[in-house]
Amino acid sequence: PRLFDKMREVAGRHKIKMQVCAEGGLTGTDARELQVSRGGVITGLVSIPNRYMHSPCELCDYADVDACIGLIAETIASITPETDFDILKK
Repeated sequence: PRLFDKMREVAGRHKIKMQVCAEGGLTGTDARELQVSRGGVITGLVSIPNRYMHSPCELCDYADVDACIGLIAETIASITPETDFDILKK
């Protein structure tokens, strides 16, 4: 939740469009495995909307790709030594 909150805050501050989709189980990525390994690892899954996944003609909108790049880059840039991602805190 702390990384999600950080990403939403960054998206709002930089006017990056984002859509939230909750995934309660496996996603076809390594995100879940990372999230639950050891004592838990802060994990955020950013997906690019597309059509015809895993086909020779997979399509996506460049604006969506650019938004995902911006969201990830600005989120990373906003993390400082004072950023608190302690998953045990409420």
